[in-house]
Amino acid sequence: MSKENDKFVLQTRLFVIMRRALTRVIDLEYLRTDRKYAEIILQLAEDSDDEDLLDVVAKLRLLMGIPGLKPAAAVTAPLTTPPAVSDSSSSPQPPTDNKYIGSLR
Repeated sequence: MSKENDKFVLQTRLFVIMRRALTRVIDLEYLRTDRKYAEIILQLAEDSDDEDLLDVVAKLRLLMGIPGLKPAAAVTAPLTTPPAVSDSSSSPQPPTDNKYIGSLR
């Protein structure tokens, strides 16, 4: 098969799997012609946990020449260190208003 045929087959598989797994319908013509749209759709698909979808995305990225937008390690790594847990007796507590807890008004 040619490269264009392989891309078309993978793009249609992406369409079917995204519709099934994410209930999202994509435009195959835009996916084929608009690189920015393809980058966004591939990133959206990559953010899912579906293994079939991740496999198709990896293959499509190679065939379409679209690199990953952000590495997975950068997404999961914290940007700053979490604040230290302080003693609750030294910090003032917000006032507790139980007026709306357990009721509508």
